[in-house]
Amino acid sequence: MLDQILQDLEKAATQVVDTVVDAIFGPAENLSKPSPERPIELPQDTFAHDGVQTEWWYYTGHLQAEESRFGFELVFFKRQTALDRIGKIIPMRILTPVSYYAHFAVTDIGAKQFRYAHRRSLNSSRPAGASTDCHNIWLDNWRVHELNGHHILTATMNKTQLELVLKPTKPIVKQGLDGLSYKDLDEASYYLSYPRMEANGELFIGEKHYQVTGSAWMDHEFGTWTMKEKVQGWDWFALQLDNNQEIMAFFIRGVDGKPTRFSQLTLIDSNAVTRQFTLDEFSIVPTGEWRSPITNTLYPSGWQLYIPTLEAELNIDPVLHCQELDTRGSTMVVYWEGATTVTGKMLGKSTNGQAYVELVGYDRSHEDLTLYDYFLSEVQFRALGFY
Repeated sequence: MLDQILQDLEKAATQVVDTVVDAIFGPAENLSKPSPERPIELPQDTFAHDGVQTEWWYYTGHLQAEESRFGFELVFFKRQTALDRIGKIIPMRILTPVSYYAHFAVTDIGAKQFRYAHRRSLNSSRPAGASTDCHNIWLDNWRVHELNGHHILTATMNKTQLELVLKPTKPIVKQGLDGLSYKDLDEASYYLSYPRMEANGELFIGEKHYQVTGSAWMDHEFGTWTMKEKVQGWDWFALQLDNNQEIMAFFIRGVDGKPTRFSQLTLIDSNAVTRQFTLDEFSIVPTGEWRSPITNTLYPSGWQLYIPTLEAELNIDPVLHCQELDTRGSTMVVYWEGATTVTGKMLGKSTNGQAYVELVGYDRSHEDLTLYDYFLSEVQFRALGFY
């Protein structure tokens, strides 16, 4: 009874606030949803878009110096706030029409250390933007831009600095159905990948300076979707194999924690030709688990990937258990994203490689934005040195 009363009061308060906000600021912008009637266009769809709710550019990769190995993640998010609320009632658009976020992480495999930072820009609190006519995204002094077909990445945190030049060695791949990746009925994103990019650059950690080379992966997704109450989270895998093939797989976990039928796997062969697999054609089975000593979140840790028609049995193992990012104060998500190794076989041949794995939704206790989070938490995180 009390829960119903509170829900009715919240609904009534929301309607009153929306009426006032619409009268002062005008109605919320209509955000477009992905549709088969709107096909992918290249290269324009690698740039930023107006009129969509969520957009991200996700770079992960594996680097090596003379005697050291590293993993890295650099991701930029652009968010139109027309559908977002603070405290479930206040439309966020009255405070900022567009928000920007970024995460940066480095895994030092030899030293068994994981460093990360996260930033946000609300109502231009930090210089941030994403160009709609070229590949250029930035948040303060973190930036990625394209020059002569090369992606140039720059990011710093505390005494760690990464400067990379990435050259695609395979053409861009349209994931899902010609670039349309369904996550649920009538819920989809446009999804593009550069599955293999040659990496060269410099990494500074403290007083150490490394000339690094390696391989990277870039994902770009954009669209408008409302899945928060329908799913628990997702597990995402990006494998680069030594036979010059790649595998992208994700599980969409329903509210019961089980993979939904919209989970899928894509094999990218040496000629960048893709082959799709549905949930009944592959499996990824956890082989262990790890509990974060920081957030107490329990994650699967280690997996076996099976694709029967390819006679594929691949073991995916983290290079370091502690690769968790707590982004309360920016994107409000606690998640695990880390470098892993791949060993096993495919079509009767020994097959090894490397991968990045992302685990989202195993801790959902901090996802709702409050006024405190909006006005105070960024200052608090900056004072603690997480930037």
